[in-house]
Amino acid sequence: MHLFLLLLSTSLAAEPAIAPGVELVYRGSVAQLGPDRAPLEAEKSFELYLFCDAADAAGSSWYWAVYEQGRGSWPWSERFGRWQLDSEAARADGPPPSLLYNHGDGRSVIPLPPPLLVPPVALSEGAAWESDELAFEVGASERLADREAWPVRVRNAYGHKRTVWLDKDAGLVQAVDERVFMGMGTEYLLRVRLAASTSLQPSEQEAVRAGFKSLLALRGKLSRPPLSDEERWSEADQRLLDAELPALQQKLSKGPLARMVQSAARDLELAASRKARLEDLAAEYQGRAVEAFEAAGLNGARLARDDLQGRVTLLHFWEYRDTPLEEPYGQVGYLEFLYSRRKEAGLKLYGVAVDSRLADEAGRSQAVAGVRKLKAFMNLSYPILLDGGELLAKFGDPRVVGGALPLFVLVGPEGKILHHHVGYYDVDPQQGLKELESLIDQALRESGKK
Repeated sequence: MHLFLLLLSTSLAAEPAIAPGVELVYRGSVAQLGPDRAPLEAEKSFELYLFCDAADAAGSSWYWAVYEQGRGSWPWSERFGRWQLDSEAARADGPPPSLLYNHGDGRSVIPLPPPLLVPPVALSEGAAWESDELAFEVGASERLADREAWPVRVRNAYGHKRTVWLDKDAGLVQAVDERVFMGMGTEYLLRVRLAASTSLQPSEQEAVRAGFKSLLALRGKLSRPPLSDEERWSEADQRLLDAELPALQQKLSKGPLARMVQSAARDLELAASRKARLEDLAAEYQGRAVEAFEAAGLNGARLARDDLQGRVTLLHFWEYRDTPLEEPYGQVGYLEFLYSRRKEAGLKLYGVAVDSRLADEAGRSQAVAGVRKLKAFMNLSYPILLDGGELLAKFGDPRVVGGALPLFVLVGPEGKILHHHVGYYDVDPQQGLKELESLIDQALRESGKK
């Protein structure tokens, strides 16, 4: 069980202590712990907004919104939601609020706990209980933020997990400190503090409900999968947002969701600007003769400009790291499928593992080991080249204009770039990367290879 609000109750069947229409605001931070286990300077802060839509003995319904600053964040479409809690404050339906933290070696999701807990005992100093393999114990009363609070210490099998300070009068959690582990076991401190608690007037409640319903309806029309951290939007989604977002901005110009729609509008503007820059980059490189280069890779793989002559060659620039390993894995599985279908027709395919550590002797061995593990994990048969960034620069690094890998570059038999594509392709259920395969087939036909 997690804690943000702790209901003062001696029975699981008691009436809920939180009434519909209550608005809560929590502010917090995430900081890495130093060698002495003291928190370093926080590199991430956030605000959690909660609105209780309904509550009775059977459970409660909540709308939530999260605003993040620093060390990564979810796209706006994943920063709000609605979730249902049952009578024991367990999540019954809907995604909970969470943070997305970039710790350098990848990104980790930090769940923010449900707002309610129904304890099986009355709270007093020394009170204790166990639930879901967690042990709870109430300490001596403390004064926190000019309020008397019960500190509730929570332990798991590995030791102390979190401390919660519960307001003795209002039944609200005033503060939470929780241990969080990310990356290669690095310990962080999640710190949460109650900033505001307000009972909204009926008209205000209806405005909040209507705002959340409108945002949820808009998100339901998008083609993105749930909890996607992809920053780019499909063309269809961009057209939808272009059409519907302006009216939503006017409707939600005030209130707790005003910042959310403003963020959505900014993201849309950035996406359009990034798309235009990537189109300009593709236009700059398509038709260009490949510059001189030489590259080496795993298991003796080598490639130079002269090797491109008389061949149709596809270069796939991606990180090729074994960690963090996240779908769609750079689409390398679909590339392997494509390669198996077209290598006999003359297609040459090279994966290019792009990693700045490859240019540094201190980090090179670790980077190479990660590429080997990824190749084995995905059972890739095509050769993998290693690049610290120099080769990518010769083919148009999309990162310099705000894009991100993967980059697909199709080179014709005359050594000229035929196709330059940043990002993922749409996947056809039967053919996989249908658009890319069609371009390859055309190049093979024109070269006389098919």
